Amino acid sequence: MEFLILACFIALILFGIRFLIKAIKREKHRFSLRDQMSDLVMNDKSQIICLDSETTGLNPKNDELLQLSIIDGNGNVLFNEYIKPSHRKSWRKAEEIHGISPEIVKDKLSITNYKAEINRIIEGSSLIVGYNHYKFDLMFLRKAGIIPYSKRVVDVMENFSPIYGDRNPKYKDYTHKSLGVCAKYYKYPYYKAHDSLEDAKATLYCFYKMEKRKQIKIIHVA
Repeated sequence: MEFLILACFIALILFGIRFLIKAIKREKHRFSLRDQMSDLVMNDKSQIICLDSETTGLNPKNDELLQLSIIDGNGNVLFNEYIKPSHRKSWRKAEEIHGISPEIVKDKLSITNYKAEINRIIEGSSLIVGYNHYKFDLMFLRKAGIIPYSKRVVDVMENFSPIYGDRNPKYKDYTHKSLGVCAKYYKYPYYKAHDSLEDAKATLYCFYKMEKRKQIKIIHVA
């Protein structure tokens, strides 16, 4: 009996050690990613891209891209196009928000025509920045067959939520705030919401403000 208790005790210690080692490795990895990000901001902003999209709705499975904008870390516009959906014919709720009607995109090209160009831009980057894009914009790109591999990804919204500090007791987490709230928090001037190019510019501004204050904690790898 004593031997069994001792064996269980040793097993628990070994489990705890393995858990601690994994936690240390994860933290070192996060520090490494932050160091790499900071190096890009200081020395090579051209390797950073910030993207934003407007869509027919919120569900990547059923909805489609209507506008996609990509700028580099210096604010240069790399891509900014309206996109004609392949399947959706109307999107009234989304149109009320961003103002992109079926009439505006009826003569535009589909996302298929831009895949090579967008992939080239993404593959030529080292860091992708966006607002609510890790589980939104990137999902729409993946649906279109545009899949970034092994790219560091910063979702400004995820990092801003705990900074703003609005707790949601129901989910025991911080409430996600709109880009408008984030832009106002960091005093971004002349913000025009729900145009993907303007949103990308505002997101990049907020990203730099947060990085300067060492507030970027969450970095994904796509």
